Order: sequence, then structure tokens, then C-alpha cells
Amino acid sequence: MQPIVRTESLCRNFGAVVAADNITVAINPGEVVGVIGANGAGKTTFVNMVTGYLQPSAGKIYFRELDITKLKPRQVMRIGICRSFQIAQLFPELSVLDNLLIAVSSSEGTWPNFLKPLKSPARIAAAERVLADYAITSFGDTIVATLPQGVRKLVDIAMAMVTEPAVLLLDEPTSGVSVEEKFAMLDTIMAGVGGWRDGAVRRARHRDRRALCQQGAGILRRPDHRRRRSRDGAERSRRSQVRGWIADSPAVGAAMIGLQQVTVAIKRTDILNNVSMAIGSGRMAGLIGRNGAGKTTLMRSIMGLLPLRKGSIVLNDIDLSGVPPHRRTHHGIGFMPEDRRLIPDLTVAENVLLPAWAAKLADTDAQLAWTYALMPEVQQFADRKASLLSGGQQKLVALARSLMIGRRLLLLDEPFEGVAPALAQRLIEVIAVLKGEGATVLISESDYTYSRDLVDQVFVIERGVVTAR
Repeated sequence: MQPIVRTESLCRNFGAVVAADNITVAINPGEVVGVIGANGAGKTTFVNMVTGYLQPSAGKIYFRELDITKLKPRQVMRIGICRSFQIAQLFPELSVLDNLLIAVSSSEGTWPNFLKPLKSPARIAAAERVLADYAITSFGDTIVATLPQGVRKLVDIAMAMVTEPAVLLLDEPTSGVSVEEKFAMLDTIMAGVGGWRDGAVRRARHRDRRALCQQGAGILRRPDHRRRRSRDGAERSRRSQVRGWIADSPAVGAAMIGLQQVTVAIKRTDILNNVSMAIGSGRMAGLIGRNGAGKTTLMRSIMGLLPLRKGSIVLNDIDLSGVPPHRRTHHGIGFMPEDRRLIPDLTVAENVLLPAWAAKLADTDAQLAWTYALMPEVQQFADRKASLLSGGQQKLVALARSLMIGRRLLLLDEPFEGVAPALAQRLIEVIAVLKGEGATVLISESDYTYSRDLVDQVFVIERGVVTAR
């Protein structure tokens, strides 16, 4: 049988760092293939190379017998290879149906304009078929920004499937959803491709061991030179630097955040309902709730990214309700979004420095040095573009960026979701250092797996209502 996709000695280097080394695989039509590896092992790099988002340093990629090594992403898509993204790439202010219609139009080699209406009967029919295949028909008219993370992931996959590809590559399709939802989501994905014959699905997951893997185990492994060992001396040095930073910083104060009867609506739908909670100075609090419960909305409200319909948010004696989002960083609030929100064409160092530049910090260089001392792995890829990082590496960069400005309060939205256990443990080490030195932190999680031993107080959120445990 002729492979539908094959690679020959595929390599990708980032300077001296080897991200992909001599990958040779063949995928036959109709096969379901799994790629298993830790964060940073090269899974996303491999998917990016096959789909044209990243040029290999060496090697070849073939679709059937066509050499597609140097094709651009839109060309790869139009010959029949589509992908989903680890972080769903959607139009947040459009409806689910409109997102799918744009995908259909793009696959046709056209773009919506006044002469070719986006909502033609044929396109709507194609989009509605895929919505039904993935059991998300009821969300067709819903604005994407209001969707829970699991549904967004399904919409991202549906956008790939609506183009009727021959090959579908899924990069971390269940990252960002709770453990309870993962296998139900996998069932939905496989049901959606169940009648699809001339294709292969490449799933990139590092923890879903029940995946349908017929070949490919051991294709990707983490190069030994990239393994990092923690040393007691280095850890003591980092703790000392953290202590000095907290003690000496003029921005540090008796940090305490309080929400009083906060209600937030998105598109006239209440997402938070009369939320009242308070976190004391130097306390670490957990916000626990399933996907769609309102955790991210609460974090974004504190940052001013969503307006309050009623209620107030106070940091120490400062009412944040009247402070615009771009000014809240000046009050020492750092935010690590669930979806990282890195600027792909900027380097890691530039992404980390952005909030410091925006807030015009006087000690930017010293703060960057402290951040790198606490997270030396971030400094190792400081000159690399953010778009070329793995999902786990992006999590580390997002945390480092929040540390640049979060001198009074750190908001960490699902910091452990979608990362390998080893990397989650590394994040815990960094957060534990901050906890030991009196930082005030709010951590959201869907299943309370990693933050249990870190937090001093726990809030449970369900359908926009928060209760203290």
C-alpha cells in the first residue's frame, strides 16, 4: 500500500538546539497514528513541518508521491492536509457557524467579499454537516469567545474537517480540558472521522495512553542534552533572589484582592453571578471548577479585559473598576492566560519583556535577570520566536512574562493544563518558591490535581457562582 504521508530523515534545529532529529515515518490511508512525547520532545515541531508552518533544516516530506517540503501552509491545506492547533485558532467575536464558513471559503481558494457571499447554501450545508458530526450543532449561533475550552477545541477540529481533508493532524486535541472530559471528547473526535476513509489521523498527545496508536511509538524522544537537573545550591540561590526582590521592590505592598457581588455578562449571558471573595496578603488561593464554569472569565475580569455588569474589584484600597486594562499592570498584577497569548513573531525575550515595557519599569534589566535566575530554561530559548516553541515551553514563557510585572498579585489561569507531568512539576517548583516568599497568587484548576499542596484557601466555582471550601 502506498503511504499517504511519509517523511525521510526530517530534522529541525534552532541554533544549537535539536528539536527534531532524523524523523522517518510512513502513514497509510485510513490509519490512526499516535505520536507520544513529553513537552518539548518535538511533537508540535513535527506537525508544523508537515503542514508548512515550519521549514525543515533537512529531510523531505511527501504527500503520496508529491514533494511538499517547501510548500506554504495554504498550499498544504489545499492539496488535502489539514490540522488543528494545540491552542485553538478561532475568530473569537464570530459565531461557530461563521468560523466554519470562513474555513470552507478559504479551502476553495477564495475569500469572502461582497461579490461572493460567505453564507451560500452549499457552504452552510457543509458547515452544518460537520457541526452535526461533532455534536456541536447547538453551538452554531454561539459567539466563540463565550465557549468553554473543550467546545473550542472541537470547533477548531471541525474547521479542519469542513475542508474535507485527506489527512488530518491533531496537535494535542484534548489539552486544556478536564480529565473527566478527555475520553468523551476523544470518542466525539473519532465518531466525527468514523466515516472518513481516505485519510490518516495523527494525534499528538503525551498522556492519553488509551489513544488508538497503531504505529509510531518512540518516534520522538527528548534529546539528553535538553534534560535539566535541579540542584540544591541553585535552588537556594533562586530563593535568595526572590526574597531580595520581594523585600526591596518599591512596588510591593500588603497585597489583597477582593471581589464584591461581581456580575459579568458576555453577549447578554451572565457568566459570573454575584461573586464575592477575598484573598489575603501573601496567601495562595485555588479557584476550582470544570471547564465553562467561569474561571477564565473571573481572571479576565480582574485584569479589566471584561467589563463588570455590577459589583466592584479592589486591590488593597484601590478600586480597579475604574482602572483601564492597560493601567492595571502598573498596580503590580501579573496574568498568565490559559491560552498563553504570546505574540508568535516576537522572540521569547521580547514576549517576556512586553509588560515591563508597557508599565515602564525602572528596573527592567534587574527584573529580567531575576526571572531568568528563577526559570533558567526560559533564558535558554530567549532568542527563539514564540511560534517555534512547544506548548509546554509556551506555558513557561507565559509564567515568566507574568512574573515580570506581578509584584502584588499573580493570576495563573490553568497553569498545569495540557503539559506533561514533569513540566507540571517544574511549574509547581517555581510557584512554591513564590509561595515561600509571600507572594499573593490565585491559581485556577479544573480538577485540583496539582495545586492541592500549594494553596492556603480554596474557592469552588460552578455556573458562575463562587463558594469558599
